[in-house]
Amino acid sequence: MAVDLLDKVKNYLRVDGEQDDALLASLISAAKEYLANAGMKLEDGATEARTALYELAVSLHVHNMYYGGDAMQKPLTAIILQWRYSGGEADDESTT
Repeated sequence: MAVDLLDKVKNYLRVDGEQDDALLASLISAAKEYLANAGMKLEDGATEARTALYELAVSLHVHNMYYGGDAMQKPLTAIILQWRYSGGEADDESTT
C-alpha cells in the first residue's frame, strides 16, 4: 500500500487528525520548492533510497516551518550536500 507524502510527513511530525492537512500540504509544497532551489529535485524513476532521502529532507524542512526554529537545519543541510555530491542535479549541472 502506497503512503502519500502528506501522511509520511504527518507521521514524522507525529501529527494526528486532519485539522492541519491544508497547512501541511502548503508547507510540503514550499519545502519542495526550497529543495529544488537548493539543487534537490526528485526525478521520475528515482531509486527507493533516493526517494526516501528526498522525503526525509521534505519532512525536516516542514518540521522547521511547522514548529518554528531551525532545529532540523543541520541534518537538512547535510542531506542537501550529500545529494549534490552523490549524483544529484546540482552535480550534473556543474559538469556541463
